[in-house]
Amino acid sequence: MLNRPEARIRLASEHTDTQELTQFVLEMEQAFNRKDAERVCRDVTRDAVWVDPAGVVLEGWYRIFEARKSLFDGPLRELRARYSIEHIRFPAPDAALVHLVQEPLDQRGQPLSGARACRSLYVMVRRDGRWWLSAVQNTELPTPQALRDSA
Repeated sequence: MLNRPEARIRLASEHTDTQELTQFVLEMEQAFNRKDAERVCRDVTRDAVWVDPAGVVLEGWYRIFEARKSLFDGPLRELRARYSIEHIRFPAPDAALVHLVQEPLDQRGQPLSGARACRSLYVMVRRDGRWWLSAVQNTELPTPQALRDSA
């Protein structure tokens, strides 16, 4: 059991791209709140995989884009969110794992009573000097209290 290798994942404080990834998440939050599917998908790789909170798997940029558009025009139209980064880790020089929480808000930016937050993992890859989103795993938290308890 003790003969396991370490991943040697570098912490955000040890990496120079942390600010760039933090800005990426901020822009994703702003795009979500504007319901801008084009901006949400601007930096998604062609072969990306996106798992939504219900476990639905979307493969490929086009399917992800179409799903975002549909959700923004429909069930997510009135919902806003606050994105809070929990951790950024670098398992390789051109790979980053960004753990964040998406807290649902009302139109005034206040926490939405009874709505469920989502914990997300963004798998980022750096290609040609910039960061791209290559995979997303979303997990709906059971209650708003679970968000507070997990902090």
